[in-house]
Amino acid sequence: MIIVCKSCHASFLVPSSLFRGGAHLVRCGKCGQVWREFQSAKAAAQHAAPPFSPPAPPSSMAKEPVLSADAAIVETSETKRLSFTDVKAMASRFLKTALFVLGGLLVLSTFLFLSGHQYIAKTWPLTQTAYHAIGLSSSPAQNERLVLQNISSERRYEDGAMQLIVQGEIKNVSKKPQGLPDLNVDAMGPDERIIQSWRIKPSPATLEVDSVLPFTSAILSPEGTVVEVNLSFVETPHDQP
Repeated sequence: MIIVCKSCHASFLVPSSLFRGGAHLVRCGKCGQVWREFQSAKAAAQHAAPPFSPPAPPSSMAKEPVLSADAAIVETSETKRLSFTDVKAMASRFLKTALFVLGGLLVLSTFLFLSGHQYIAKTWPLTQTAYHAIGLSSSPAQNERLVLQNISSERRYEDGAMQLIVQGEIKNVSKKPQGLPDLNVDAMGPDERIIQSWRIKPSPATLEVDSVLPFTSAILSPEGTVVEVNLSFVETPHDQP
């Protein structure tokens, strides 16, 4: 049986008995092209008839060189090799499966991170900053429970010395009594740098609902020209809602 390469049109002589079980993959021994070859009707009829093998034409008379049977690689079902298309399809399926699994893990991790934010924030306090950034928190932030209002500062002489006096109010805007943290005071200079810092310890230590606590603090002889005063609560890991 003569088969012809679909690419370079080289001819090969192979035993027709190899195709008795059906079509097989064939690789061209000249260019390497792989295709599926079927047994022709003529070859099937010759195979059914009494065996007769006509002599091969001389190479000088043939238009195309007819190679021996071993020049063509015939792959049966037992020795079938994967083509580049098969490998590409397998890699595509594997990549899709991997992406699906990774996507599922990401969704599950996000769900657990959001639904269990109270437990996670309590167990790992460092995660509280991330939860605050996305609007989730195991407890309200300090500035959501207590607010500073009516803040003022002035410089005045008392007993022959210059003093910087800071005063204002702390109000409990939550629905529960709140413990009062320290206040941090930063005195800012003309170049917006901190000239001096100190803390104010409010008294009493607890503020009732809707209550207002006035405070006053003063320092003697500020280290430079103060143009602005910034106040903030000192956050501690022991703050309770």
